[in-house]
Amino acid sequence: MKLTYWRSLAILAVAVSVGVLLSQNTSLFRGHLGAGASGGIIARIVVDGVIADQRGRDELIEQLAKDKRVKAVLVRFDSPGGTTVGGEELYEQLRLLSKTKPVISVFRTVCASACYMAALGTSRLYARETSLTGSIGVLMQSANVGELAKKIGIEPLTITGGKYKDSPSMFKTPSEDELSVVRPLVEDTHAYFIGLVKTHRGITGDALGIATDGRVFTGRQALNHKLIDAIGSESDALFWLKTTKNIRGQVHDYATEDEIDELKKWLKSLSPLEFLSAKIAPLDGMVSIWHLGSY
Repeated sequence: MKLTYWRSLAILAVAVSVGVLLSQNTSLFRGHLGAGASGGIIARIVVDGVIADQRGRDELIEQLAKDKRVKAVLVRFDSPGGTTVGGEELYEQLRLLSKTKPVISVFRTVCASACYMAALGTSRLYARETSLTGSIGVLMQSANVGELAKKIGIEPLTITGGKYKDSPSMFKTPSEDELSVVRPLVEDTHAYFIGLVKTHRGITGDALGIATDGRVFTGRQALNHKLIDAIGSESDALFWLKTTKNIRGQVHDYATEDEIDELKKWLKSLSPLEFLSAKIAPLDGMVSIWHLGSY
């Protein structure tokens, strides 16, 4: 019980600190510069989780492009990918931003698939030696549960207005004719992805085929395949900006309205009643947990 009490007290202190930060320095989270930034700044944004359409993120990037006080942008990527449209949209936004100022990608644990697609829109790519990246491919998945449906007495009824409207269907094995219609969708999107890699990374021939066959690479391997520019961290990216672009601004964190709303929800959940609830008490003692994300 004592451990729960002190843990609750510590979390309360963190919650209060973050609350004060939000109330006194909203510029840090909302992306509006406060006093003391007249010398220019380096904006830092985070792209994590599953990538999809996000209006707040797009608006933030547009704001960074227009703000003359922002001299460069660091993008911390930690995502397994997401929808192809989400990756394409973020790529286009970062590409436009990189035309106005240097934009540096820093890969953390993973930046693969649609995440890597988005990163191609930046000026320079860094990864840790053990970061996972690549997975340059596209997939469309379905499952055939027709036999299972029969066993439990379910008979699917599908009415379509078009020969291929229900292709692929989870209640039947697709014919070769149906696959011939669906497969080009995947191949065409993959070709778009390959084109981005060829354009931005300058990889051609057999090397391009290996780099874009869907396999995942470590940062060390990605460097050998020219998928990134260097092994390094955020500090290395800042050093490159200083020595190559003569940019020495202070780093400021920027977040979208969506991220701020999530932070507020988290703070609300950390009320004293929540601290002492049964949800927290069972965590007393030593805990070693591998938490695989929802992606």
